[in-house]
Amino acid sequence: MRRITTRRPSCSPRETKQQGAFFAKTLLMRRSTTPLVVALRGELGSGKTTFVQGLARELGVRRTITSPTFLIVRHYPVRRGAVKHLFHIDAYRMKNKKEVSTIGLREIFSTPRSVIVVEWPERLHTKLPRGTVRVTFRHGSHERERTLRVPSSL
Repeated sequence: MRRITTRRPSCSPRETKQQGAFFAKTLLMRRSTTPLVVALRGELGSGKTTFVQGLARELGVRRTITSPTFLIVRHYPVRRGAVKHLFHIDAYRMKNKKEVSTIGLREIFSTPRSVIVVEWPERLHTKLPRGTVRVTFRHGSHERERTLRVPSSL
């Protein structure tokens, strides 16, 4: 399937959450049980965690979603569609391969029926699985504006 990337402007955290929710609806239409990795790239404060909040809510997660900066990985059970697990990884503090090896990526990346969202994927010092979906966040022309580059299809 050809992937088309679209640029979507967001002028508020609410709109960024809505885009995360829309993206989650696409995930819920997948019939595959294979894990899906979503790599979120962007500067600090560009909306990555806010996007995950909307995505998680649409997947049925009712807990408050915060950035797992100090925990590195958070796991949320999901109760909608074929997705059963949401892993939220924030690799911002990862400095080297030795640190990365302690968080159990191999097990996480092989958990069936899961969506694995990775903030700061370039800091994992490892190759992401084939088929990783990449979403890019950029600051816009004014303080609250963000531009998201999101694949239109999975």
